[in-house]
Amino acid sequence: PTPRFQWVDRDAWLIISSRVLRSFAQASVAVVLAPYLNLLGFSLQEIGLFITLGLAGGALFSLLVVLFGESVGRRRLLTGFTVLTGVTGLALVFTDQYALLAFMAFIGAFNVAGGGPAGPVQPVERAAITETVPAQRRTDLFSLYSFTTIYGRAAGTLAGGLPIVFQAAGASEI
Repeated sequence: PTPRFQWVDRDAWLIISSRVLRSFAQASVAVVLAPYLNLLGFSLQEIGLFITLGLAGGALFSLLVVLFGESVGRRRLLTGFTVLTGVTGLALVFTDQYALLAFMAFIGAFNVAGGGPAGPVQPVERAAITETVPAQRRTDLFSLYSFTTIYGRAAGTLAGGLPIVFQAAGASEI
């Protein structure tokens, strides 16, 4: 018997895997972000502005992808946006300076609102994944891509509850 997903090549698996990891991370952060920023002492308005700036950055960079994406290249865009989002996440861990966090939310297109990861990465990813399989397999590939994304998001949402588990085991809030 042949492997069930033999038709999915390495590049498609890389795109799907990165999407699942990003969905997991964004969903888990979405659960804890507002309480975390509140524990750092930020007001509800500052927390709302932080989330708004992340969405605005995502919208701006999505527009720039539409206008200039092909000239920059998909691999560079995917790598660049992934690095920026990672740096934004690190900023959340290593600083409590609101101005820096707000700036990083915008530049990193830090999107934790809505139904899952969107922003500038998603259109690049979807355009790239279509080239990894023949046309007659694209529906199958998008089904696999969507299915794994939903489960990554669900697992991330569950993982967002881990701080409560850790606190019950004696860990501090921050």
